[in-house]
Amino acid sequence: MASGAFERGIAWAQYKARTGSVGPISRSNTETLPDGSKIRPRVCLSNAKTRRAKLGAERLQALAELGIQWAMPEEAQP
Repeated sequence: MASGAFERGIAWAQYKARTGSVGPISRSNTETLPDGSKIRPRVCLSNAKTRRAKLGAERLQALAELGIQWAMPEEAQP
């Protein structure tokens, strides 16, 4: 993951704004961030999901606000 990519949250928000959805995202999809760096949102999401037990509430909330179902509290999941 690009340095600070999660904190910026730009890649996922940018992808969602462009496509209207956060999934499914091809693993090969690359988003170019405003600072010129490139990031693969699907790879980052996969890594975050694998490490979700270690993610803080703020990070999970940020992902849930983008519509990532596995990051939502169980009672809020459809």
